[in-house]
Amino acid sequence: MTIRDLIFVRHGESEHHVNGLTGGWTDTPLTSRGVEQVRKTARYLASLDLVPTTIVASDLIRARQSAELIANELRAKVMTTPLLREINNGVAANLTLQEAEKIKHPEPTGRSIDYRPWDAAETFIELQLRADAALAHVETFDEDVHVVVGHGLAGQCLVRGWLGIELSVDISFHFDPASCTRLAINRWDEREIRFLNDCPWRR
Repeated sequence: MTIRDLIFVRHGESEHHVNGLTGGWTDTPLTSRGVEQVRKTARYLASLDLVPTTIVASDLIRARQSAELIANELRAKVMTTPLLREINNGVAANLTLQEAEKIKHPEPTGRSIDYRPWDAAETFIELQLRADAALAHVETFDEDVHVVVGHGLAGQCLVRGWLGIELSVDISFHFDPASCTRLAINRWDEREIRFLNDCPWRR
């Protein structure tokens, strides 16, 4: 892993958040509130004097829109990849939360990383493997600071992968809409979290 400085941004509030739809691969745009959230986060990132040439983002609409808003502020371009998509929720995509609950497979007792909640959905293991592949893809871009725009659960796996946290470790991270998290390797070659789930739009 040669990514020494990584900023992960979760997309802003999306239509699925306010319309009672499932997330995952349900492909909805940002709300007007989400646009404003991301604009404030973008201005904050600009204040850090970042100079990325490329921002890498999930190809789902809500993440792509967020990345474009940030790219406009940082004068960068956007490259999208399906590797950064949110967890695939299979047949539950585009359904309401109530509809999805009716066809959900029974949850096992306790934490299970190979639980598949819906037909054609991803397990947590599969998502982690995809996030690891996404990190390898991001690594191919020659940047001093890599800026990645994605989703909540996929973002958890991205952070776990960068920190080297094994799947067997029972730990989780929470990311609010339009939040930013910065991970960096310090001068002692230690992996550190500079800030986590920072929401500039709340200030």
